[in-house]
Amino acid sequence: MVYRGSGLPAVHGAGLEPCLLDPAEPVGEVDAAFELGYWPSYQRIPPAARASLLQWLARGRKDPQVDPGCLFLFFYGLERRALHDAEHDPAARAELPELLAEIERLLGIYGGHRSFRGYASAFAELLRYDLGAEAMREGPPPRQRAGAGLPLSVRITAATCALRGEGLPAEWALSWLRCDPELKLRTPARRCPEEFGRLFLLRYRAAFGEGLKLKPCKRVIAVRYRPASPSFDQEVERKTGFPDVCALVAPRRKLQELADGCAEALSAYSRRVGREGEPGFALEATALLPADLVAEHPSGELLMLRESLAAKLGEQGHAVLAAEEAVEPWLPAASERLKKREGSQLLRLVGHAGFGVEPDLRFGGPALQRGKPMALFRLDAADGPAHQSPTAAYQAAALLLHLSVMISAADGAVSSVEEERLEAHLASGLHLDAEERLRLRAHLSWLLADPPGTAGLKRRLGALDAEQRRGIGAFLVEVAWADGKVEAGEVRMLEKVYGLLQLPADQVHEDLHAGRPVDGGAEAGRGGGAPAPAGRSRSGLDAKALARKLEETAAVSSLLSGIFAEEEPEAGHASPALGGGAGAAAEAQAKAPAQAAEEAVPGLDPAHGALLLRLGERGCWPREDYEALAEELGVFPDGALDRINELAFERCDEALIEGDDALEVHPHVLEQLRP
Repeated sequence: MVYRGSGLPAVHGAGLEPCLLDPAEPVGEVDAAFELGYWPSYQRIPPAARASLLQWLARGRKDPQVDPGCLFLFFYGLERRALHDAEHDPAARAELPELLAEIERLLGIYGGHRSFRGYASAFAELLRYDLGAEAMREGPPPRQRAGAGLPLSVRITAATCALRGEGLPAEWALSWLRCDPELKLRTPARRCPEEFGRLFLLRYRAAFGEGLKLKPCKRVIAVRYRPASPSFDQEVERKTGFPDVCALVAPRRKLQELADGCAEALSAYSRRVGREGEPGFALEATALLPADLVAEHPSGELLMLRESLAAKLGEQGHAVLAAEEAVEPWLPAASERLKKREGSQLLRLVGHAGFGVEPDLRFGGPALQRGKPMALFRLDAADGPAHQSPTAAYQAAALLLHLSVMISAADGAVSSVEEERLEAHLASGLHLDAEERLRLRAHLSWLLADPPGTAGLKRRLGALDAEQRRGIGAFLVEVAWADGKVEAGEVRMLEKVYGLLQLPADQVHEDLHAGRPVDGGAEAGRGGGAPAPAGRSRSGLDAKALARKLEETAAVSSLLSGIFAEEEPEAGHASPALGGGAGAAAEAQAKAPAQAAEEAVPGLDPAHGALLLRLGERGCWPREDYEALAEELGVFPDGALDRINELAFERCDEALIEGDDALEVHPHVLEQLRP
């Protein structure tokens, strides 16, 4: 695979072919320290360099320490054979597969040399095209961009799929994403490439089935290759006739959106890798991975956890257990409760194993702690991905359930009739999906095992309007009558809750009288009364209508999130709040600095505007400090970054904030965004 002889002219212009090995040129002793430099020519390099080149050729062209000049002198010969001789010599054209195999072999040895990798990769793609477009799909898709643009094999493969009406295979879509200079990979995708690749393939197939469908366009692919050899003085061009579908905006946008979602799902795991290095298969690291990726590639440790939890439940759908049974491996001996970070990891891990726990920090519950009960339940009976935060409907159900258990448990016990009535009222009155109904049943079991108190309710119940307070009172009366009688303790609790609801004190007895069941029951309060119509109290408000109203009220998230969010519960446990979720955000937004109202940032709501202004206090924010600031202002950390950067791109054509573990704020962009 070399040219030997004398007098062979360059392909273009004057002078001799630089790769020609002329036996008339003197050869000296090998000097490994000599460097050939750029664009070497056999005729002009010193005798010692010729000795180094000939020795490398004679020993099989595989010494990884060879001077790159020797590698390029040999490469020049391959370019001449394929791009010049093969144009008019059938024998040379027949050698193209052999030349391609040699290029691929050299890339395996010298692919770490950036310049050689760029030329050789582009040259190999041109050879594959010359051998036929189908040959371009035979090898594995490229994992990284070698040259300046998107690899030809990706462009031809996408064009072929478009012309045939086929979907683009997932592996080629991932290659397009990784190699297209117009598409951006966020830090988690670069830091955790294997996990990102598996997650992208998984979600791509879920989103597009057999592949993203591409439409042919008028623009055609132009194949251009600039030879490394100085023997050529112009580009080599091929007219393909294939549509250049990879230049279209729409499919690029879809790939970018999918990639951003995968990167966001891996952000917590990526930060751990950034702090501690590769975590292997530690359960703590597995807890940070997205659920769909874990389900596709479960570790042995996770499978063991799944078996352990299944054994605890047996054939039951849910059960109340001592918290220590789940907490012990995670809770230090000296601690009584899990910290927020540890608790969140545990709950995610249990979810990956196919189970749920109540109380759940993500749904507003308190941290698991020694001496307290917890409810374990199966999630595999629910379809679709597990919820990571509560919906408005679930929040409404949990709120009413909490208040209802307070009333039902006031007489010292909750009957099975009361329990069934509670669950039926709430599950039928709100639009809950299968998983939410499973969680609600477990939540009820947990509440009944450790009935809640009323600490901290008065201030938060004040957020309800008069109609909502009146409706909740009427609903609680129906709960009290569920077992056909109302005990004195239940009356006292109703009076207490009515006081918190700012309802008249004597309203309790009037409502109890109006809501007494048709078949009688123990007297409650003063006098008797006619039975209430089925499904409706004498107050005129039925539970289902109330539940629907709570769900549809615009303020339901902010109302239900803060209503039981006690700083430190005085007794029992905290009730359903959104720990760090949408509702906590709404409560925190009410405390946003006055600066946000006075200096509103056009295009942002007050909370996000306040965040943007506060970011200007530093040039660089450690991730933990930024997340604390976002929590203080009541916004989601990653969502807020995206929202602010979208505004920055819209107005300044660049991001305001960049980075992952350390967030850099660009002051020149900030100045343009300030009001």
